[in-house]
Amino acid sequence: MAFENGLAAARPLRGVHVDHERRSPAGWARIEFVIDFDPLPSGEDERLHLRMGADSAGGHPLADRLATALKREMYDIWWNEVLPCPVHAVLRHCAWEEEGADRAFLGTLTDIAARLAVEEAVRALREERPPRPVGRRRVAPPPPLPRAVHGVHVRHVIQTACPAEVALAWADMLPLAAGADSEYQFVVDLPEGRRSRGGPLPAEFAEAFGAGVFEAWERVGAGRPPYAARVVLRDAAWHEYDSHTRSFHRAGAMAGMETLRCIEEGREPRPVGRGARRRLSGGDSGSGTSPR
Repeated sequence: MAFENGLAAARPLRGVHVDHERRSPAGWARIEFVIDFDPLPSGEDERLHLRMGADSAGGHPLADRLATALKREMYDIWWNEVLPCPVHAVLRHCAWEEEGADRAFLGTLTDIAARLAVEEAVRALREERPPRPVGRRRVAPPPPLPRAVHGVHVRHVIQTACPAEVALAWADMLPLAAGADSEYQFVVDLPEGRRSRGGPLPAEFAEAFGAGVFEAWERVGAGRPPYAARVVLRDAAWHEYDSHTRSFHRAGAMAGMETLRCIEEGREPRPVGRGARRRLSGGDSGSGTSPR
């Protein structure tokens, strides 16, 4: 089969191996699994099919969550963007380990691992190579961010939907020295006395921004950030009704991706987010730096 998007042909892809872990002050968790993908003839009625292998730990409480996440990623990435043909997948050798991690933490780990698996399958097909192991435990530690990127500005404002989303943030991305204790550090350094209508920025909004940056980088790096960096949240604004952790998480992801584009393209950051450019052209300075 040939496709217009650059993939020469659909072919079986066996042994996509994910070995991923996450840590937080409250706990630690790890997931490991192997999945096989087999494109099916285009005449098949069912576009996506996932089967749990005999050794896939199907009785684990998170097995259904993993199956759901894999189907979602297969549909979003495989069917909609890459291979418009039915696919059969078999999940094998699935296991979890955890210490002090709550169910939400385990669920996030599972969702990220599912996306890592499907994205690696896509890369292997595009590059016409066997799949490589992905996940934090299979990826080498990253080098320091090549240079500091100051004044990354996100204006994420969606007020035409329900629920609305509002998150404004300014951040600096700084290299971490080689040999640092961690590959990612997040620091909140907001101006004293700066308040939105509802008061100071809630701590959970700041934490969501930092998590959004990390998870975006984690995906790009197949399980680890591509660079070791210190992310400093310099300023933020929020709305008492239309802001929530989801909006700041998305803002963080946009800030992380804009930073990588700056490094790749050798430029300074541009404002990102829905309406950011339009807002700046309507009277803001356009510098993208914090109003500190």
